[in-house]
Amino acid sequence: MRAPKSSFEIITERDLMSAMEGFQSVLRNAMAAGIVEFAIYMDLELSPRKLRIFVEVSGGCMFLQEKLPESSVVGFKRCCSSFEDGLGSIYKVQRDRGQVSPLLVSIVKPGCFDKLIRVAIENGVPASQYKPPKIIRNHEIAEFLEGCSLATACLDSLDG
Repeated sequence: MRAPKSSFEIITERDLMSAMEGFQSVLRNAMAAGIVEFAIYMDLELSPRKLRIFVEVSGGCMFLQEKLPESSVVGFKRCCSSFEDGLGSIYKVQRDRGQVSPLLVSIVKPGCFDKLIRVAIENGVPASQYKPPKIIRNHEIAEFLEGCSLATACLDSLDG
């Protein structure tokens, strides 16, 4: 696991993996949802910077419904709050100072991360060497995943 590449990065891969383990456990217990794949993107062009996580959940999950009940939205935000709590001290300090805006958590359509693999292979990456990125630095990949979003929760409040 590597440390942040620059002073602009506020989480390590270790922080991310640790936070995701806790999030996955809470999500499974509270909402019966399993995580298939995930990635996180830090938009450094915004001020304050914005951290966004993209999560693909297993089929049959309530998040894949057309419209979520309000109680599910509030429950989901609480689950996301557990993710944010695990992101490490650098993130927490910058979040408290207002240097990072509230975390966004997006549920993406099933198969979105598989599409990323296909695009990478079409662009010359050997299939045996492709590993989906956990920390996204490419704005185009983040835009692609944003286009696949089914639902997004902003952790500015837990009120819904």
